[in-house]
Amino acid sequence: MKKREENGRNFLTDRGNQDSSDWIALPKFNHWPHVFNLTNCIVGVSVLAMPYCLQQCGILLGIILICLCSVLTKITCHLLYRGAVLTRSRNYELMASHAFGSCGKHLVELLMILYLMSSVVSFMVVIGDIGPHILADYLELQAPTQRLRILVMVLVVIFVVLPLSLFRSINSLSGISSITVFFYGIFVLRMLIECFPRIFDSKWSTNIYWWRHEGLLNSFPIISMALSCQTQLFCITDCIQERSIAKVDVVVSGAINICSIMYTAVGIFGYVAFHDVELHGDILLYLQSSFLTQLMKLGFMLSVAVSIPLMLFPSRIAFYNLFLKPDAGEFVIFRIPSIIFVSLTMFLLFFSLLLAIIVPNVEFVLGLTGAVIGSLVTIIIPSVLFLIVSRDMERNRLLAFYAKISIVIGLFMLVGSTWTVLHTEQEPNVVDVILPKQINNELMENAIENKPKDKFYVNDTKLEVGV
Repeated sequence: MKKREENGRNFLTDRGNQDSSDWIALPKFNHWPHVFNLTNCIVGVSVLAMPYCLQQCGILLGIILICLCSVLTKITCHLLYRGAVLTRSRNYELMASHAFGSCGKHLVELLMILYLMSSVVSFMVVIGDIGPHILADYLELQAPTQRLRILVMVLVVIFVVLPLSLFRSINSLSGISSITVFFYGIFVLRMLIECFPRIFDSKWSTNIYWWRHEGLLNSFPIISMALSCQTQLFCITDCIQERSIAKVDVVVSGAINICSIMYTAVGIFGYVAFHDVELHGDILLYLQSSFLTQLMKLGFMLSVAVSIPLMLFPSRIAFYNLFLKPDAGEFVIFRIPSIIFVSLTMFLLFFSLLLAIIVPNVEFVLGLTGAVIGSLVTIIIPSVLFLIVSRDMERNRLLAFYAKISIVIGLFMLVGSTWTVLHTEQEPNVVDVILPKQINNELMENAIENKPKDKFYVNDTKLEVGV
């Protein structure tokens, strides 16, 4: 026992001595592939809700919340990885095993599976919401049907999500992640162009909310979850050569900074552009219908699909170690056998797809699951784990103080996000009967009489009428 404690002290001392050399070696470290992968893990459809969040709580309070949540995510990721270094753990579950024992390890694995798979199902629901509208507009249908929704979801899962999910290394997805981040940058420019005409109208500054504390409970959980990446942290860090705390901090800070800037820009530009209407979750609904708008929706659908494989990496490992691994004590298996890897990937994907298709009002159940479990997995449990593994260590007293503050904020977010989900009304996005687009005949006749070729908007769709 004494020898084990001495080895642990020597390990900590060695890690402490390496901190300065790690920071010196950082200029040689190419962190961008890992930053893009982690950014793609973080950003998703949450960016579409940022104008809504800023309308709810005001621009200044919204920016403060984004900054607060970004700092909170950086702190909890640092606590999680430093705690793993202190316990010589390679992932979240092993750290929980060191702190809570086998029962705690199994509980964390179960919570991670529920949280990550609920996120996967939610992403599939989003694909089923965005994709059919694009196809319905192309087929000139008044609204997408349930059959069309199922068809789009199945095709995207089979031809996009499944092939990407069969990669064993996250590094294989870094190129796709960089393209996805580039697309998000184009979306920011699109929102700037939408906002640009309103900037010269002096009325917008008096018609918007700058500070509205009534919307704090609605906005804070959304922004906090939109910046969370704790569950995918170790999958990203495993790909870093000669990884260290300093390198992990650089990767996390880079990804969080990119996401925070993106969220702030989209939130401000979207709110200013549409400050005269009541916004809801999806800012794409308010963009003028055009070919570019449909391309933007298609890009978002594909970016969401690309994010699903990144969710599967930690959930696969947790599922295998919890239910399928042979009896190997408390050790976590990181390399899953090939046959089981493929079978487990297909099972998780198609089970999530089936759940997204057949369960009515699945958004409410998944939102409630994410609200409760998400706060636990991303903020509360990492902070508690660090407090347990670092107790009686004088050098970690300041970090312990940060961990206690994070727990308080996490509890507040748990209550707030649960309250928000319980008070959210769900509306159907599809219809049961296919209807052709209804065109106003009188408007059509006037257009034909006035111009040989004219463009106008009917049912939010741009039509070209030629004689």
